[in-house]
Amino acid sequence: MSKHVKWAEIQNFHNLRKLVMTYPELLLEKSEVVYKAKVKLHGTNAGVRVSSDGSVHALSRTNIITPQNDNAGFAGWVYVNSSSFASLSNPLHDVVVYGEWCGPGIQHGVACTKLSQKVFAVFAIRLIDENDAANNQFIIEPEEIKAILSGCKSIGNLHVLPWYSVNKKDCEFTLDLLDMNEKTVIGVDEINQHVLEIEKCDPWVKDLFDIEGIGEGLVLYPVDVEHGGYVNFENLSFKAKGEKHQTVTKTKPVQSSATVEDNVVEFVKMVCPLARLEQGLMTVNGNLDIPEMKNMGPFIKWVVQDVLKECQAEIAASGIDPKVIVKNVEKLARTWFMICGDLALRR
Repeated sequence: MSKHVKWAEIQNFHNLRKLVMTYPELLLEKSEVVYKAKVKLHGTNAGVRVSSDGSVHALSRTNIITPQNDNAGFAGWVYVNSSSFASLSNPLHDVVVYGEWCGPGIQHGVACTKLSQKVFAVFAIRLIDENDAANNQFIIEPEEIKAILSGCKSIGNLHVLPWYSVNKKDCEFTLDLLDMNEKTVIGVDEINQHVLEIEKCDPWVKDLFDIEGIGEGLVLYPVDVEHGGYVNFENLSFKAKGEKHQTVTKTKPVQSSATVEDNVVEFVKMVCPLARLEQGLMTVNGNLDIPEMKNMGPFIKWVVQDVLKECQAEIAASGIDPKVIVKNVEKLARTWFMICGDLALRR
């Protein structure tokens, strides 16, 4: 039976910097990393695993899902198109297609939620040989992804995310992660400026569907030969979100160090903005419409765990006892969940 194969947890830039400063060996003796970017869509992480025997399975971020136990209708869509996805079957390896399932009813307030139907925007493919890890491949080049998916052309709402470009030229950034020199600072400033423009209008949705609306940001992929492959991607990729989508309130999409806040009430507000709370509600509730009371406990647990996972640098910089932070995060999450439920019932 096929196993779930997770997609990487994409970190913020300051967490990446902290990681490589602590473990410089992750850079493989080359501190400069060359990046390209893809637009970060605001939907739900999804995947399709096609086994070497031709079986097809739908994936959420954490589980294999089915039409009976679905995530925003993605498994049902995969089931309908399973014969097309089965064309990817290869006796030498399993194929895992990763992307963002986005469109109406999944999130709200962004360009891709204005689409007439849900779409699967593919950003990477892994070829997995369970018996020989050395043969596993990680594919991020859009043209290579298109070639692999050529047998799935009958699926009308399947798309491949291109590299983020300006004036039809792919944007490339070289950052020295061990030394914030002038070149790296300029690169960071460029990324921040691009994210601000994307927040005004998502360029992918505009170009492909002629729909204008807010974009979420960018995901930066290491693309030089030395830093290729999935393991390096897990270690060295990072995300840059616009203000409306940040899960930690800060002044810029990309920062080299954590934001400092030593007041616990203000700290909790900083690490629990609307974007993080909505992400948690979508994860445990399956939608953002009517929170089910049975999901309050899982929601609070998710928010606490997500803060502890993603905000270690901010927690350390604050000097606040983590137990006090957890208690206050739980209180905020519980209050927000109950307010959302009350408002939903009043509609």
